[in-house]
Amino acid sequence: MPISQQGAINTTALIVPNVYVQIVSPRVMLLNGVPTNILGIVGAAQWGPVNAPVTVGSMADYARRFGAICPRRYDLGTAVAAAVLQGANNFRCVRVTDGTDTAARAVIPATETEPPEKQPDEPPSKKKPKRPQTPVDESPIGIHPPGDGPTDGNPGYPPRVLDDSTVCLKLESRYTGTLGNLTQFTLAPGSKKGTWRATVSMPGLMPEVFDNLAEGITGNTRWIKIAQAVNQGISGVRGASELIKASAGAGTDAPKDTTLTFTGGSDGADTIDGAVLLGQDGLSRTGLYALRDTGSRIAMLTDCADPATWSAQVAFGLSEGVYMIATGPSGESIDEAIQTKENAGIDSYAMKLLFGDWVYFNDTANGTVRLISPQGFVAGRLSSLSPEQSSLNKPLYGIIGTQQSMRHLTYSQAELQQLAQAGIDLITNPIPAGHSFGVRIGHNTASCAVTNGDNYTRMTHYIASTLSTGMGQYVGRLQSPTERRSAQATISAFLANMEQQGMIGAVNGGPAFTVQIDDQNNPDERVALGLMQADVKVVYLSVIEKFLINVEGGPSVKIERRSTQPQ
Repeated sequence: MPISQQGAINTTALIVPNVYVQIVSPRVMLLNGVPTNILGIVGAAQWGPVNAPVTVGSMADYARRFGAICPRRYDLGTAVAAAVLQGANNFRCVRVTDGTDTAARAVIPATETEPPEKQPDEPPSKKKPKRPQTPVDESPIGIHPPGDGPTDGNPGYPPRVLDDSTVCLKLESRYTGTLGNLTQFTLAPGSKKGTWRATVSMPGLMPEVFDNLAEGITGNTRWIKIAQAVNQGISGVRGASELIKASAGAGTDAPKDTTLTFTGGSDGADTIDGAVLLGQDGLSRTGLYALRDTGSRIAMLTDCADPATWSAQVAFGLSEGVYMIATGPSGESIDEAIQTKENAGIDSYAMKLLFGDWVYFNDTANGTVRLISPQGFVAGRLSSLSPEQSSLNKPLYGIIGTQQSMRHLTYSQAELQQLAQAGIDLITNPIPAGHSFGVRIGHNTASCAVTNGDNYTRMTHYIASTLSTGMGQYVGRLQSPTERRSAQATISAFLANMEQQGMIGAVNGGPAFTVQIDDQNNPDERVALGLMQADVKVVYLSVIEKFLINVEGGPSVKIERRSTQPQ
């Protein structure tokens, strides 16, 4: 009895009598909402891949992939630390550099070279030519031109040094940055007699051990095999090194017990600016654009107060469904902030702009109190909240003070109104909930009162991204009444689940959503062109921003008490 998936059997071609079974998928598919807690952060670091999104879930993860928090502006680790304090635990981190970053290196020099072979008894015309000093490249990497820098056609491996008899082994950190200067390479006798063991170590990480190398091999080939083990791993024992790359020179010295400490690594973080953080959107995406297709729903350029980047950030947020968290420069005035925003021409729900009242942060890793951007605190708080929630009146943690509060100043009602009307948010103490630091307004940069809430941005992105991700299963099917009902039921089931969880709903009665896929919005002329349209309407729950309490008191007030008996 043949068993097939639905649609795989051509019933017009069935000739042989038999039982044919088709597996039919459920008509109503259920959509699982996309994650809304992924926070994308772009900044500088002391180690790690450049312009590549790396998943980080904690500060321990960050330290393993990017190194320590650095007490400097644009530091990626500082922003992650501020967000972790708010409950954030799912990051996509992108490290950027100014192009001056270098990898740490170490070299085992050669003191001997293999002499040419001699045949003194033969006449000069029959003497064998000298053995070439350039070894045959036995590595699967291929032969590269001599040089010290990275190999353009072979990312991840340095070039082989084929004509340098003064080097036995050249080592280079896998990534650029000063953290590579803490790397040590130890060469010692292996577990088996006549072999060697290479150990690569870095503080806080498990040592990488490559044992029993170069058994029964002499001359320069020993160094080639050691380099191959580091670059490719040892089959069935361990993989390639995640910390360093190696290449063999032409030296022929026998290995000796030695320990090398890498030097020369630099971060490339001295001249970072808004343009570097923003990056470019091309075949090789850099900066912010490296976060495309990573699932990030909130993103920030660490400490970037450059208004020239705001419009591009808004465009990115709209195209990717990302809520961009931006900031003004440290110590700006309210009038300056409003004028700068107006000049930048941003009026969009895709960006949240924070006033330049920066935050004092207790950097325990470096034993100092530092002034940092408010972005990490706000972005981390938003990422830990469900998408229907607003950052308004939610406590923030790990803040010692702001520039305003450290001068024992509070914002007046008039100042707060100015900022709110301009679409600029800020961190204050107190907040309506009490004496704690928190987001005071909960708005994005949009001027429209219906779309300027945090919840509008995040809910709209959440619903749109979920439908975009899950409804592609209907493309390629035949548009029939059955398929229409199935698609409508799939969307309705997703929205009904949101209503059940209290994420959407009409407070004063009525449906929370409607989904229309019928002949009214799908006329025959459009159906014939291969189009199927779904019109979806969803009622978001409103965030309470102004709580009006009417109090009537006085000796003349009459209060009627009514007693009601249960039926």
